[in-house]
Amino acid sequence: MGIMDQTERLGRIMTFQCNIWWQSFLDDPVYGQFKLKRLKGSLSVFFEPRLHVIPVVELDDFRAIETDCLPFLVGSQFGIFPRTEQVFNDGKERTVAILSFSMLSGVMSGLSVYQFKGPKAISKLHTI
Repeated sequence: MGIMDQTERLGRIMTFQCNIWWQSFLDDPVYGQFKLKRLKGSLSVFFEPRLHVIPVVELDDFRAIETDCLPFLVGSQFGIFPRTEQVFNDGKERTVAILSFSMLSGVMSGLSVYQFKGPKAISKLHTI
């Protein structure tokens, strides 16, 4: 058995971190029953296959406001992806889930649920 290279090590750490916040999300008494959806072509595909349980959808499905499914975004020190100005430019209110992720260190620090109106977050509803 050989020594892990840096890529494999980072992959294992990220998988472990994904499992921790995913389990916390599922166990959450407020939002644990919700499903999530990812936008095709967005930054969230970077986490594949670690997030294979979250379906990838087209833009119209991602924008659709559903009572039991939240759009999944990734927030980093470089902004929120996909860019809310590009995907939520309809002025509607919606609830979204944002994973806090450092692109420099690879650390995932939690999942927060926000209320948006159009492309702007108007309130933080919950932190998991």
